Amino acid sequence: MMNTDSRQTWSPRDYRESAGFVSELGVPGLDWLAPSGGERILDLGCGDGTLAQRLSGMGCEVVGVDSSPEMIEAAKADGLNAFVCDGHELPFSSEFDAVFANAALHWMTGPEAVIAGGWLRTFAQPYTSLLPESEREKFIASVVERLKPKLCDNQGNWTADYVRIRFAAVKPD
Repeated sequence: MMNTDSRQTWSPRDYRESAGFVSELGVPGLDWLAPSGGERILDLGCGDGTLAQRLSGMGCEVVGVDSSPEMIEAAKADGLNAFVCDGHELPFSSEFDAVFANAALHWMTGPEAVIAGGWLRTFAQPYTSLLPESEREKFIASVVERLKPKLCDNQGNWTADYVRIRFAAVKPD
């Protein structure tokens, strides 16, 4: 009989041995994130927790989520606050200072669900927090509707459109 369970299973040991480079390539993303001690960060697709450990070491309070029970077990064994969660069904609402994801979003085939569960609300929080709480959902829905003509194709597929600007500033003498 053919196995109809399409869930990928992960071996944390095999992953570290054959794909540990993926986490190492994610380290510059931590620099771009520029976390400050005390920040609360969601590591979306945390895997075995390698990068979440680094964030914790920087003084951040990290919550790791991943759809793989095997990887979450490894992350918890390393002392991380981590649990199994599908990125399409995040149970959070504006409770993190930042969301970090390394080599994880391509596994999440429903980007609209991922964005609706932590991303848009998280990244728009500096703006939405200025609104009365009763108006925030209406505002977000309005933003989605305004973006739809430019970022959503006829099949309903959304494109995340952003530009990363990196710079350093030096205080004049």
